[in-house]
Amino acid sequence: MRNSPTPTPLLRPVPDDTDGLLTRAVQQVLDTLHEPFLVLDGECRVVAASTPFYLEFGLPTDAVLGCSLFGLGDGDWEIPALRLLLETVAPEQELVQDFEVEHTFRELGRRVLSLNVRPLREAGNRIGALVSVRDVTWRRRLSRQVRLILHSAGEGIFGLDLEGSLTFVNPAAARTLGCTEAELVGRPHHEVLRPHREDGSPLPGHESAIDATLRDGTPRRVSEELFRRSDGASFPADYTVTPAEEGGRIVGAVVTFRDVTARREADATLRRAEWLAGIGQTTLAIRHEINNPLTSMLADAALLEMEGNSPEEEREMIASIVRQARRIRDVVHRLAERKDSPSLRQVGSSRMLDLSGPMDEGQ
Repeated sequence: MRNSPTPTPLLRPVPDDTDGLLTRAVQQVLDTLHEPFLVLDGECRVVAASTPFYLEFGLPTDAVLGCSLFGLGDGDWEIPALRLLLETVAPEQELVQDFEVEHTFRELGRRVLSLNVRPLREAGNRIGALVSVRDVTWRRRLSRQVRLILHSAGEGIFGLDLEGSLTFVNPAAARTLGCTEAELVGRPHHEVLRPHREDGSPLPGHESAIDATLRDGTPRRVSEELFRRSDGASFPADYTVTPAEEGGRIVGAVVTFRDVTARREADATLRRAEWLAGIGQTTLAIRHEINNPLTSMLADAALLEMEGNSPEEEREMIASIVRQARRIRDVVHRLAERKDSPSLRQVGSSRMLDLSGPMDEGQ
């Protein structure tokens, strides 16, 4: 008759380890770990624990080793979700990861714990489990803070995966694009933003700063790229795209953008005001440049009308009039050649000075 397999020594309850060598060996291994870690036997008693476990949860060694996990801290670890995980869920799995348990400890207060559990079996029987325990309360709080920031931000913010699809959208982005958050998540950014040129033609993917950042991980800032709202209306946007990294590799990107239509209109208004001011200065110059020769012409013309002028005097007066007329002609030519000069437009049967001013390039 064959003997039954001997249980793995690592998982014998501590009271049976009379020489203490086993416990010390296991403990030396666990002390190399940087997070709370437990070795449990088949009855969920603690065979060994890492030093970070004691430090993290403020428990003395003699109150942990050989004790039921649920009895630690005078029953402080009697957590229904934890018992469900170790006695019901984990035994049926090869590995349970990121199982979160939320509990209020008497000394530590409210905590959120994330557990990874690998059951240990021998001859088909459950003989124990390896359990890592991480306090992720800070992450939960940070997650709440991030949500508050996203919801209160005035700029549009959205995240992308490596394929360029939206993974999250804040309310400001949804409002700007004229959609709900649910309508945007999961869609490709090209389909959502519909970037295009001034003439309305779509911006090719190889010219997209967002796609470039997803490829090479370089942050980029773009000014006044044209996007479209859900109703098809175009608007200029400034945006930054920053790579999202995890474990040293790019896993996506975060885009922050804002509608700069108001700024663009204000810039156009300022340019028009400056242009009109230039027209005013040009008008003053014209009055000076033309008024002087015109005054001389009128004076010479008045002398010509008078009797008693000699032929030589009349020829000099006529030559003076011609010189002043040419001077006026040169002024007009110089004015016409200036790029900021107003043009003439047809109004009915007349041609009038067009003072509509320079228009914004996108209009």
